Amino acid sequence: MSLLEKAENVIYYGSPGTGKSHKVNEKLKKLTNTLFYERITFHPEYDHASFVGGYKPISEKNDEGIDEVKYKFVPQVFTNIYERAWKNQDNQYYLAIEEINRGNCAEIFGDIFQLLDRNSNYTVTPSSELKQHLENQLGEDHEGIVNGLKLPKNLTIWATMNTSDQSLFPMDSAFKRRWNWEYIPIGLEEFNDDKTDTTEATKNLSFEYNVIIDDNNYFKWIDFIRSVNEKIRGNRNLGSDKCIGNYFIKPENKEINLKEFINKAIFYLWNDVFKDEDPRDSIFGNDIFYEKFFPVETEGKKLVLEILATDDFKGVLKTNTQTD
Repeated sequence: MSLLEKAENVIYYGSPGTGKSHKVNEKLKKLTNTLFYERITFHPEYDHASFVGGYKPISEKNDEGIDEVKYKFVPQVFTNIYERAWKNQDNQYYLAIEEINRGNCAEIFGDIFQLLDRNSNYTVTPSSELKQHLENQLGEDHEGIVNGLKLPKNLTIWATMNTSDQSLFPMDSAFKRRWNWEYIPIGLEEFNDDKTDTTEATKNLSFEYNVIIDDNNYFKWIDFIRSVNEKIRGNRNLGSDKCIGNYFIKPENKEINLKEFINKAIFYLWNDVFKDEDPRDSIFGNDIFYEKFFPVETEGKKLVLEILATDDFKGVLKTNTQTD
């Protein structure tokens, strides 16, 4: 059983790789049963019917045992968690939405977005098919349907948003104000949050990541993102939204090889951050373009070493003869 708490709508936002999904996942892991939550990811093709439900063809056998195709209302994630929360108000229920800004929220939520205003008594008239479905599930006189749709007090909605992708589907102010917003910062300290609590639970795992260039050269991932993010923040055209988070790359054994570093970090920095910037405001020189990093073992290694030799990354590169 999950303990009852005040229901809320929260969007966790920040740069790519800061651990927004991890934060939500850690919260959901505390629940003892998957019946207490639903988890989905928004994307450009996701629509209102995918979120709430709609008529779909269903194959059923008739009285003579012959398969027939019939159209029935099939509830989707919002309707499913809405039903379960209303049926069992002694427990807390959760709807987790990943990458909320990668879908068209105005189209996906429709008039349901009015229900997100927790400080009002708004109800929304559902479609006839949704109303019939909920009446069958809850009963015609149930509080969750009798006067229209109304969010149960035990249903919390969490969402994550990558700030570097805000231009995909901008959210209007009416939608935004119905959420609480919690920024997930990039952690540059060895321990997260409470610096007096130096337990394994609060440890910044990215502090232990090393990028291996070759047998003699490496650098600490935390040193690299600290330096490159300072460069990004210093560019008024970019700002913090384009910074790299701690877990933009998350290796299994705490070692990031050169190929992975170039294919993920360098590609992101080239394609999404500095591609259209003046070379003087970039980590890339006048004649450097992404294709020049290949083959990785020769040209990629050479260019990465050249980048690390600039003043922007002073002291980042280390050799195996050095100690931290």
